[in-house]
Amino acid sequence: MSGTSVPPNKQTAPDLKAAHGGRLTVGDIAYDSERKALGVLMAEYGTLYFLRPLTGGREWDVAKEKVHPATTTEQLSPAVAEANANSLRRADRHRP
Repeated sequence: MSGTSVPPNKQTAPDLKAAHGGRLTVGDIAYDSERKALGVLMAEYGTLYFLRPLTGGREWDVAKEKVHPATTTEQLSPAVAEANANSLRRADRHRP
């Protein structure tokens, strides 16, 4: 493998802000620090953002100061947790 490796606890520049200078725009994946949940930004109104779960479902509103552009780490965390849980389930089925 070639290239430079980034220490696992360091965020790279694209992780720290959205492509539009750190501002969220409709369609961006955002992290709600109050709910500790990812969502797609559907709209903004006044001091609120309206987010929808990545898998679809009901929108929720959250104060803008509680939301930031989702980092790569935040976006991958749920997928990694699911893969780990699936791996453990498979291992348990094959255990004597």
